[in-house]
Amino acid sequence: MAVIPAIDNCEQIAEWMHIARENCDQRHRLTGMLLFGSRAQSHGGIREDSDVDLLCLVDGELYGPRKAVRRVDEMTFDLCYTTVRLAKQGILQQHPQNANYILNALTEGLVLLDSDGAAEALVAAAKRVREIGPPVLKEVDRRSMQLQIEAALHRIDTLLDRSATEEDRGLVMLRCYTQFHLLFYAYCRTHRI
Repeated sequence: MAVIPAIDNCEQIAEWMHIARENCDQRHRLTGMLLFGSRAQSHGGIREDSDVDLLCLVDGELYGPRKAVRRVDEMTFDLCYTTVRLAKQGILQQHPQNANYILNALTEGLVLLDSDGAAEALVAAAKRVREIGPPVLKEVDRRSMQLQIEAALHRIDTLLDRSATEEDRGLVMLRCYTQFHLLFYAYCRTHRI
């Protein structure tokens, strides 16, 4: 797989903004946009087939974040439309396994458009929330999480013993990765890291 630069130039960003505007509900105006995911995290380059993850801030009201996937010129765009109000609510929500994509997008993403300063303010607020960290687990929740992890690890051992093909072992290893992520998140919550 070829490796390409994460962001080629300003023309590419303008094209992405055009795609985001084109897929935006006509009742809303695009006021902010952040690039997140592999293209934002990449320091040395990304895979040619990496998708473009964009968090799009719009004015007006939405009942909840709206997601859209678009394919343009062999590139996949994962678009998440939200308002500033919903994004503020989103960064404060607790999610199992640290799957708060709005918090992650704001703390790890790159601001590409910020017409009213709201995107930078959201990024600063999200980084403060990330620094504070998740609340300490209650003992009953910690024990429940520990039992779930132990059961999952036992299941992985069983699956590895029964794996006959490389594909089976690959799927089990993927499950191991998921369980490790859960374990690490539980450890961080327990120790307020």
